Amino acid sequence: MRIQIAAEVDGVRGDYTMTYGRYGRNNVAVGYAYVSAKAPDSRKAYAEKFAVLIKALTGEEPGCTA
Repeated sequence: MRIQIAAEVDGVRGDYTMTYGRYGRNNVAVGYAYVSAKAPDSRKAYAEKFAVLIKALTGEEPGCTA
């Protein structure tokens, strides 16, 4: 399953993509997320906002890889 969210704040567009699937021998459900923003220094701010959204949707704090 893939969920795509686009938001524009103060003229800066942010694109979020969440992908969920079942992987591996144990058929474990795993989710991945990608954040893209066009303005300089905006990726960290959008990533923090996205982490809040993920926590609200799943009830768990997301892990991060840069």
